[in-house]
Amino acid sequence: MRNGLFSLFALFGALALVGCRTLPSGDPVSGESYKPSNVHRSAETLPATVRRVAVLPLTAAGDRPGLEAGASTIGPLLAPQLGASGLVEAVEVSAADLARWTGRPKLRLVQELPAGVLESIRYQTGCDAVLFGDLTQFSAFPPLSIGLRLSLVEVQSGRILWSVDEVLDAGNPAVASGARRFFQSSLKGPGTTPFDSQSVLDSPTRFGRYAVTTLLGTIPGRQAGNR
Repeated sequence: MRNGLFSLFALFGALALVGCRTLPSGDPVSGESYKPSNVHRSAETLPATVRRVAVLPLTAAGDRPGLEAGASTIGPLLAPQLGASGLVEAVEVSAADLARWTGRPKLRLVQELPAGVLESIRYQTGCDAVLFGDLTQFSAFPPLSIGLRLSLVEVQSGRILWSVDEVLDAGNPAVASGARRFFQSSLKGPGTTPFDSQSVLDSPTRFGRYAVTTLLGTIPGRQAGNR
């Protein structure tokens, strides 16, 4: 009996050691994170007068399947993430309000804008600039892919202060690494595990938050003392 118990304990011990060797440790992320490069800035810093930005509804750039649904998923992320940057106050404009103010529920910067549209939006929102956005690509199945064309337009001058046109594809190792690091930094509170960052590569909303935050992060900053 004693020999039998010894053998049983030895077996459990061996299995435990094997298990410990095969379990991953932590949530390591290797490789460089993706850095957007197709970015235009009219200056290295935002004008001191630009403090409040009206965020227009995200439009689908084309009639490819899934773009409209993708715009509904990604669009609501723009204003909160822009506001969270601390650069400006972000005011989300609904399609219904935009239609009431301008006669159109959605506006695209690549098309001719109605006369006086920027002034109308400023009158209604008190904004100093307007953020236009087009969803150019969207794949809700792994590897996830989100393409965004965003432009920040100053109301008073009508000039484009900043624009970016990028596709973030989770099949790109640098994008996948950046998304996982972004999600790791946002893990807070109970219920998370050391391996949760992998889920960002399977969730259109989580990956969309990474994509939006990464692209908005290329907006020019403020001069010292102008925050």
